[in-house]
Parts: sequence; C-alpha cells; structure tokens
Amino acid sequence: MKKFLILCSILLLFFLALCAAAWIALPSVGTYAGSKLLGKAIGGSVQIGQLQPGYDRGMVILDIRDVSMKGRVEGTIKNAQLQINPWKPFYIKSITISDFYVLIRDSGGMVNLIPVPVESAGVKRGTLIYRGQRYIVREAKIRNFNTGGNLEFELDGGVEGLGNIKTRGGAFLDRKQ
Repeated sequence: MKKFLILCSILLLFFLALCAAAWIALPSVGTYAGSKLLGKAIGGSVQIGQLQPGYDRGMVILDIRDVSMKGRVEGTIKNAQLQINPWKPFYIKSITISDFYVLIRDSGGMVNLIPVPVESAGVKRGTLIYRGQRYIVREAKIRNFNTGGNLEFELDGGVEGLGNIKTRGGAFLDRKQ
C-alpha cells in the first residue's frame, strides 16, 4: 500500500509539473499556433505581438495585442480578448475585439472558419473596408452565435458617405433543412 501511495504521489507531482510547464510555455506556443491557424483561415500570414494567458472564475482568458494580418484579410487589431471554458471543448464563452483597421478582399464566398459556438462576441472602435466601401464600427455585439439559442445582435456604426446606423434584432436558427 505504501508503494502505491508513493507511486501516486510521484505521478501527481509529475502531472502538476507538466501543467506548470505548459502554462509557462503557453504565450509562445499560443502565439505560434494562433498565428498559423489564423493565417490558414485568411490564406496568408498573421503575426501576434503579445499573448498573455490568465484564469478567472473557471475561464481561461487570452489577452491578445498587436495582431497584423496579410492575405484575404489585411490590417491590424490592437486588442482582443478570448474567454474559453476549458470544460467545454470547441466553445467560446466570449470574444472581444477593439481598435482595429481591417480590409477584407472579395473571397468569392469562401470563408475558412470553423463554426465554433460563441456565447458572446463584441467589436468596438474600428474600421472595416469591404468591396471598396468603408464601414465604421462604434460597437457591435452578437450573443448566442451557433449555440442553439436565440441569436441576438446590436450594431452601432456607419457607412462612409451613407450615414449612421443603429439597430438590434434577433433570430432563431433552425439547423433542420
């Protein structure tokens, strides 16, 4: 029995040391993996200036700074934050993006994003250019994207040369076709 307890203690210490090493390496590994995944999604390259991991109330929080993109999507994102529930794989609790300037090239309807459920998404203070038209985003929020619940959205922004727009709405998305 004593040998069994010693073996379990050693395995537990090894597991804790492995977790600590993974947490310490997360900024560099996360920056590399995030750059490669996002670069593939936009058909180009992505550079992440800084990635800072954190943990709060059961959520893994990734603060991302100074993102630059080149490909079908080009531009910069100054700040982003991703909150992930580690107990729900492929589920994003919250994502916020702010202070951005993004140009989206016409991709012919091709979008290489994985339809991951997002409970809450927010975009603030940015400029988006698509097909030569400039869109100003003061604030946009989406709740329950691909979660099975009622989709809700709010938008406060404008279109250069056409004026401002402020709207909100919702939808229920039925997957049966």
